Amino acid sequence: ENITSFKNVYKSLEIDGQIYYAAKANKGESVLEHIAKQSVGVDVSSLYELRAALAHGIPGENISTSGPTKDPRCLILAAQQGSTIVIDNQNELEYLAYLLNSIGQIKKVQVMIRINGLLNTNSRFGVPVESIEEVFILLSNFKTLINLKGFAFHLDGYSISERQEAIITLMNIVQKGRDAGFSCNEINIGGGYTVNYFSEQIWLDFVSANNPSLFFKDKQFSSFYPYHSKHPKDQYLTKILADTSESISSALYTEFKKKDIRLSIEPGRSLLDQAGITLMKVKGTKKTSRGDALVEVEGNINHLSEQWFGSDFLPDPILINASVPTNLPISASVSGNTCLEADMITWRKINFTSIPQNGDLLVYVNTAGYQMDSNESEFHRLPIPEKLAVYRSGPHWSWKLDSRYSMFDSLSSKK
Repeated sequence: ENITSFKNVYKSLEIDGQIYYAAKANKGESVLEHIAKQSVGVDVSSLYELRAALAHGIPGENISTSGPTKDPRCLILAAQQGSTIVIDNQNELEYLAYLLNSIGQIKKVQVMIRINGLLNTNSRFGVPVESIEEVFILLSNFKTLINLKGFAFHLDGYSISERQEAIITLMNIVQKGRDAGFSCNEINIGGGYTVNYFSEQIWLDFVSANNPSLFFKDKQFSSFYPYHSKHPKDQYLTKILADTSESISSALYTEFKKKDIRLSIEPGRSLLDQAGITLMKVKGTKKTSRGDALVEVEGNINHLSEQWFGSDFLPDPILINASVPTNLPISASVSGNTCLEADMITWRKINFTSIPQNGDLLVYVNTAGYQMDSNESEFHRLPIPEKLAVYRSGPHWSWKLDSRYSMFDSLSSKK
């Protein structure tokens, strides 16, 4: 449904382009199987993500290979399979040309140039916008090896107006590329399409009530993911393309058509919205010397990755009782199974209607996007949790180990 909603934006605005699923958002093999069935592309950022995408049947021409300076094996495989390579810097561009000469690559490799310095931002990724003329000179030396498809950017934050300004800048750079003799015709605007975890009222209630007393040890956070947005997912893309303002007099989708430029996007979290849950077994409940209550679980900080972003995953977990519930309410945070003080799965104090007991389950919902497996590790030699693919089989639900799921499983369920 999420994929279809983004495709419908392209269809309704009558613009051309490509949707690349951001593979880094989830490591599930079944996700790539489903992406292959949906005939959309994949954005990969490592040799291993590239190999996985190809292994699940995604054609090379539907793969965008991005990320910082890439492993030469990654560059060669991407070139051989017809993947678009998003160049991070001039040195990488020169090295790519050297590798292509070394292996005797005959077919031209498609590249895009990632631009840095848009809106005066100082990222560690991409070619500085003021250095683009130098890149054109380099590319002119490699015309028999490399074809310039266009330009890319990826902005932090969730500002619609900033993305619109960046698109206009890249459209001007596309024209400069054409004037320099390159047939570039594509802009990749990356990801960052917001997802709604809460209703607007729940989110506003939290924002107004937020203070350190809501968290274990009076923990303070400088920011949170915007858990509610007025324009989530595909609506966010529509706003970027269709809205006008004082600085933008013409809707950008009309400019894409007028200038004959294709639009590429890299949604990750927004394609995985409502696609995953994480189950953690409760080991018990205890109180600290300060009287704070903690629910200890067989899981840790690596299994809800919002801590990685210096924040907290705010949706309440659902308690499933394995035994008779106590019916005694308790306010408690959730701690992990490592020896680290920082191993808190949920710093916020959760209002449980019953005390979680040994053997119960905590269910965190909507965790497929960047939460469930981004930081998985075998710290303390703890095994990586099993990942299951759950799918419809006729009127019933079926499941398999994620690694054994095939697109034919869900196809056969429609018979």
